[in-house]
Amino acid sequence: MHINPAQNVVGVEYILPCETDKKTNGKCLPCVRATTQMLFCDIIHSGASVNRIVQRFYNKHSIAGEYKLSNMLICPQNGPIENLLMSILRHQRNLYTVHNDNNIYYMTQINVYFE
Repeated sequence: MHINPAQNVVGVEYILPCETDKKTNGKCLPCVRATTQMLFCDIIHSGASVNRIVQRFYNKHSIAGEYKLSNMLICPQNGPIENLLMSILRHQRNLYTVHNDNNIYYMTQINVYFE
């Protein structure tokens, strides 16, 4: 509901193909990305050793139709690779736009794709 305060949108649960038997209420895609980014930044800044992977999936980048490298969250060279194994699109509210089509709200990613 924080992407566009003028249009309160509640996202639907983001389910990966391997999670089809899941019966819990989970986070929408922007919330999954925000949580991943928050956890990773907390680990980086605290210096704590966390023995967990903080991401559920990864995103490709620098390929036509995929994401731009500049929009990716990537583990720094000497960072805790055991927590963020692969790149993922970083969460940033201005990378989404909300539009209404027949009283159904849609969220679209903007300025994130590699051309």
